[in-house]
Amino acid sequence: MHDLTTTTTSAPSMTDENNNMNSNTAKSKHAVYLFEELKKFQKVGILCDVKLPAKFESVMAHKVVLLSARSNSVESSSSSDYESLPDSKDLFSKEDDQSDVFTVEHAYSPCSTTAPSPTPTVDQHDSTLQRQLDIINNLRLNHECCDVRLVTDDDYCDAHRVVLAACSDYFRAMFITSRMMENDLTTVKLQGITGQCFRKILGFMYTGEISFSNFEDTVKLLDISVYYQITPLVERCVSYLETNIVPETICYLTWISKELALQDLTDTCLSYITNHFSELSSAGCEIGILDAADFLSCLTFAVFPQGTDALAFETSVLTSVLHWFAENHAISSSSIQQDILNQVRLSLIPSSVITECCDMVMKSVPDRTGGYNISAVFGSLVHSYISDALQYHEKLFSQPLMSMAKHQLRGDNYSIVSIDGVMADKRVKVQESAKNISLYSGPDAVHVPECHDGKLRAIRDPYHNVIEMNGFLYLIGGTRKFCAGFSTNVMRYDPRLDSWLQVADMNVPRGDFAVGVVNDRIIVAGGRSRRGYLSSCEMYDPSTNTWTMIAKLPSARYMAATCTVKDTLYLSGGFDEHEAIDTIIKYNCELNKWERAGTPMLNERGYHVMIPGPNNKLWVVGGVDHPFSGRNVWDVESFDLVKKRWMYVGQVLAVKPFLSTVRLNSFLNDTGNITVCPVTMSGAGHVMVEYQPARNMWFEMKENARSLALSLEQDNSD
Repeated sequence: MHDLTTTTTSAPSMTDENNNMNSNTAKSKHAVYLFEELKKFQKVGILCDVKLPAKFESVMAHKVVLLSARSNSVESSSSSDYESLPDSKDLFSKEDDQSDVFTVEHAYSPCSTTAPSPTPTVDQHDSTLQRQLDIINNLRLNHECCDVRLVTDDDYCDAHRVVLAACSDYFRAMFITSRMMENDLTTVKLQGITGQCFRKILGFMYTGEISFSNFEDTVKLLDISVYYQITPLVERCVSYLETNIVPETICYLTWISKELALQDLTDTCLSYITNHFSELSSAGCEIGILDAADFLSCLTFAVFPQGTDALAFETSVLTSVLHWFAENHAISSSSIQQDILNQVRLSLIPSSVITECCDMVMKSVPDRTGGYNISAVFGSLVHSYISDALQYHEKLFSQPLMSMAKHQLRGDNYSIVSIDGVMADKRVKVQESAKNISLYSGPDAVHVPECHDGKLRAIRDPYHNVIEMNGFLYLIGGTRKFCAGFSTNVMRYDPRLDSWLQVADMNVPRGDFAVGVVNDRIIVAGGRSRRGYLSSCEMYDPSTNTWTMIAKLPSARYMAATCTVKDTLYLSGGFDEHEAIDTIIKYNCELNKWERAGTPMLNERGYHVMIPGPNNKLWVVGGVDHPFSGRNVWDVESFDLVKKRWMYVGQVLAVKPFLSTVRLNSFLNDTGNITVCPVTMSGAGHVMVEYQPARNMWFEMKENARSLALSLEQDNSD
């Protein structure tokens, strides 16, 4: 048996009323199990102590079973009845006497206390077995027919070999195998078990009833029942423990289940840890007893509870991991340690919280002989990761370029994000409880009054741009509805933390400009300002938090469309001061110059969108052919990046977004199809259209754009 002295003393007590199985059901189940085993023994003559005459040959049986059947038939269970019973040979008549209802077969498989019914019910059968089981237990309590004495550390118990063997593979081997010393002994010494504990186990063997008072006692019973191979008791203990799992004891229970090779219980425990990982920190230092591979598996597939704050969850994960490393930092496999640490989203936890977690766990470690510091308590690897995390949080502006920026929110729920109607160019993971993304809410935000219909009014005209870079969103430029002039303001939004950060302003105020990301740098091109239309371009470097002027466009233009392909920024169309433009150009980073990318578009246009389309081509959709009261451009064109020329694809569906001069959003939906919807401040009254390549047609989608414009919703394409 295992040493259970390490069992936690803080396990919560659980009452019998809440945790014991229904007594009658348990007793009935055990009675059926026991008599099935006794019947198997009787058929092959194992441990039989009675020989009865029969028609063709004598029949072997067990005296306690015959006595229980006889006593049950006269509905008597007092000790005086046992004393008045005749010799066991006279208990049953010969097999050919049909008038006597008592046969060996009926003793082991009774259906009632009278003659067997042609169709006995399950309840009749179980009830009879339970009464017989009570009689056998009374025989034990009155020391009737007992053939073995079991001596514990401080007591002894009398019992029947056949009952012990029926319930326990350990005693079955002891009493049946002739090579074992105890086979012929009438007294057997049991090591490492108290009389009180064994009497409880023995009572279960004879009645099927047992009570579990608390976690510690149940684990001790489980350990002993596994050692003595008492399968019914093992199952009962496991059932109780599985239905009473709590975070405070789950780690120890997982360890003991693996020690006892109880795979089903181990799987249940690991599943619980995976689904309740955020609660694991309450287990404290006991987390350290978990196997490294099991701990990593649970951590990797940890379930993020719906509606839970990301910071709270990640903080609990960090606390659990620190507790584990406090006990296991000296293990030889550094690779699995790295895998465990890689599962901790340190980038999502503020530096102050990281420091508090480290201090709290270090104070909880009882033995700090190596010193009170992260390296001594958790190991050098943890020290390195914590140092990198603190450095990450110090370098605010360059965070998108650091490796920890890859630590996104858990789960696969990528969302389409819009800020004041303008959608980001890529999906991002955002907290479900995010409050600062639907409408702009940076530090320079103006109070947003409500309209008479209760809807929020946007505080930014849709002339700004929203661009994604390594999981972060940058809100750039534009005009302000309640402020004069164009803006140089640039804000960065961290969707993981639902927080805004003001970064360096652009050099030139602008709106209606083109924007793209190349080599982890943001490029803005053209646009317009109070002084007119712009050809100037500039580049933002997060590592230095600075904007630098780069090569100008060949000519001033605004409302052009951009798309980045393999670190090359393509820019098409737009308007100059008088008309729409049909050229497509690209930016050469090495030469710092804008170059012609291919032939002109088939249609001059601005207010359009450019997006990666089927067959590795760039598609342009929508727009108008003149900056002042221009006509809608219905034609959809694709640009072949290899052949560097445009081709006619078809025409877009003529629905409301394309019936007026309006800026468009575009994105690829869940099925990879191009979807287009209008940029709008109100978010109401507009539809989306989707292109389905298989049909080579555009379809109007049922969902309108409100959910995309004012909230964080995934694309639900029909």
